Amino acid sequence: MTSSKRKKGEKTSDALTMDDAMTNGAKGEPIKMDDGDLDWEFTTGSSNSFNFESELDIVLNDLKQTLMEKNRQYGNSALDPVRIFSRASTIEQLYVRIDDKLSRLKRGDSNLDPEDVFVDLFGYLAILMIARNKEKK
Repeated sequence: MTSSKRKKGEKTSDALTMDDAMTNGAKGEPIKMDDGDLDWEFTTGSSNSFNFESELDIVLNDLKQTLMEKNRQYGNSALDPVRIFSRASTIEQLYVRIDDKLSRLKRGDSNLDPEDVFVDLFGYLAILMIARNKEKK
């Protein structure tokens, strides 16, 4: 992946735009694309070695294990905060956590491991879905 920044939609010799990648006719060929801030590389077409459902199960099970471990470590602080300083709703507090994580990512905090950031964001969004479902009941 390249580290240079490009304007959204600007093509370079090694990257396609998101639209180009989605409509590319190559089957099973690696495609590099640029969405403006992040470079992505993936393979198009169907492959006998790739099973979306299996890969999804792996990712979701890993996230589930991570969230359960953090819940054991920190208690149910995301869904049942102690409210010492903030009286904001649980959902609003989750929005703040997500905004903080996105802000650090956007500002290019050099101490952040991008993989950890994605897992944290995915986790916060899953917890937000739980909170919203809980609020509906």
